[in-house]
Amino acid sequence: MQSITNNPNDVKITAEQVETDCPAELTQLGDLIAHCFHEAAECEARAEEYRLEAGSLIVEAKELCDAGGFAAFRKKYFPTVSQSRAYELMAIATGKRTISQVREQTRQRVASTRARQKAKKHSATVAESNTGEVKPPDNVVQLVGVRAAREAAAPALQPTEALIEHFTRSSGGEQKALIDHVKGLSAAIDPFRQMIPMDPDTIAARTEETVGVYKAKLIRDALQMRLEPRAKKKIARLQFKSVETTDPETGNRVYARSRRGNASWH
Repeated sequence: MQSITNNPNDVKITAEQVETDCPAELTQLGDLIAHCFHEAAECEARAEEYRLEAGSLIVEAKELCDAGGFAAFRKKYFPTVSQSRAYELMAIATGKRTISQVREQTRQRVASTRARQKAKKHSATVAESNTGEVKPPDNVVQLVGVRAAREAAAPALQPTEALIEHFTRSSGGEQKALIDHVKGLSAAIDPFRQMIPMDPDTIAARTEETVGVYKAKLIRDALQMRLEPRAKKKIARLQFKSVETTDPETGNRVYARSRRGNASWH
């Protein structure tokens, strides 16, 4: 469509001009636009009438056919109309449903489909491959999220040496991001926020019941490798210390927590 405007000086028309004395070019454009919308509305109204008429005719055709015959009839004469849409038109034609009811059901169906697709896409980000291995995460924070998701399906899962090695090799920024994430988690469940950061055993003990044994141990192992200087000073003032050793009964790596010289195994 060829443009009808001719504005060589590129002077913009103001709102005051439109309201009081609209230029001829803009008036012509406005009339054409209004005409297009008017014709579109009339076409939509006529299309709706045609669809309703088609629904009545489909009802008559269905009465003349058995199930297989009607399916073949639909595919031959109106293949672009799905079977569900054909039945909707018949329901409207027979008065079983109104147009508004059909539209509302369509909206609900579309919303439900989108919700399922979104949930499927989200679950795919933490899904395991056919070999049972988690898709490699991009950073430490994602690694924690993936491990936490696996913990829901396998409560007995324990922090692995590979996870700790990944944390150790990560950049300082990634390690700081994990530690900040842990601090935020602890702050949300710990009424004594001024005590954060604190020693790993204390954080683990206070988060164990809330976020689960696995995540608590992960927090403890992660922070054990990197404690800020001010955290160490606060630990000293609280007279806490955490010592890594081996359980004499099981041989597993454990932590001994002591306060004023009294140690306890956990």
